[in-house]
Amino acid sequence: MTARVAAEAEAQAIQERSRLIDDRERVARDLHDNVIQDVFTIGMGLQSLASGLADEQAKSQTLRFVDDLDGIIDRIRSAIFDVAGDRTSLDD
Repeated sequence: MTARVAAEAEAQAIQERSRLIDDRERVARDLHDNVIQDVFTIGMGLQSLASGLADEQAKSQTLRFVDDLDGIIDRIRSAIFDVAGDRTSLDD
């Protein structure tokens, strides 16, 4: 009886790890496919806007916003890679 209970507990733990891995992969996909693409599109729009601005101060500020968005994209990508890296530790 004890071996059966231990086997059931192990099976339940494996299922829980699998659900956690699936959830993390879904979040990573959503971040990549939706959030990063949206932020990138906004950045491109700001770059386009900046190219048409005559006011150099406004142009410079707009391009700093683009740089800020690039930094946000890098941080999101790092988070995605961290989640993917966690997969190997969860599989152990």
